[in-house]
Amino acid sequence: NFYPPDYVAPGTDALGPQFKIMHTGTILARTNFVYDLLIAKNESVAAVTNVTGATGTKTNSAAFNSLAANPAALVDRMSALFCNNTLSMQEKAAIVQAVTAVPATDAAKRVRTAAYLVLTSAQFQVTN
Repeated sequence: NFYPPDYVAPGTDALGPQFKIMHTGTILARTNFVYDLLIAKNESVAAVTNVTGATGTKTNSAAFNSLAANPAALVDRMSALFCNNTLSMQEKAAIVQAVTAVPATDAAKRVRTAAYLVLTSAQFQVTN
């Protein structure tokens, strides 16, 4: 990624080179991709037909299933892995509440819910 050093963040007088490529459109595109991958298409996105050699994207979140019974531990682990432990206590609490609302009998859905919320957080977008 190239950040032009003289780019001014929209609506400010401050230099914000990263905002040249990270803007509302890219944030929404990333959020939609994560939703498609984890929620709508159950951890798999088909290959784009107009890209030569494309194979699609597939994830496997089964390694997190053992933590699904303990939403706080699940969110803590994802915060450590995906956000370098930068999620605030308030953000963790909100994600834990959302994960807890998913029936405990559906470990995979709990994991996908937690992953979606962590991977669409500002901390993930900034640190990764």
